[in-house]
Order: sequence, then structure tokens, then C-alpha cells
Amino acid sequence: MVGVGYLGKKSVLARATLVSGNGDVIIDEFCSAGQKVTDYRTVVSGVRPKDIAKAQKFSVLQEKVRDALKGT
Repeated sequence: MVGVGYLGKKSVLARATLVSGNGDVIIDEFCSAGQKVTDYRTVVSGVRPKDIAKAQKFSVLQEKVRDALKGT
């Protein structure tokens, strides 16, 4: 999560990671915040400006996660 809005107090998704029960990474991708990021929270989130500068839209990543979870 990164912060948007005044003082970055509103949280929005910037990265989604899905891991299987065995520890295999299924998805680990960034998405754009859709708004101007005012606090990257890099110390906590690990997200840097360059990670989401050209990232996919949230809706695209959301669909990937939805598809990966089908049938589970």
C-alpha cells in the first residue's frame, strides 16, 4: 500500500503478491495507484516511485488475481 491524498493518509494498493501453500510465488506485480502518490511508505512497503511509474492499472491486476484464485 502507498499513501495518496493529503499527507498520504489514504491507502491504495500498489503491489499484489499471491503465494501458494508451498511458498511458490504465483503473482508478484505492481499496479498504478490511479492518483498522485504522496507517501510511498518505502521503508514499510518497499515500493519506490520507479516501481509504479509505468505499472499496469489496478483493474488489470485485480483481474489477474481473480483468475489466479478461481477454483481455489
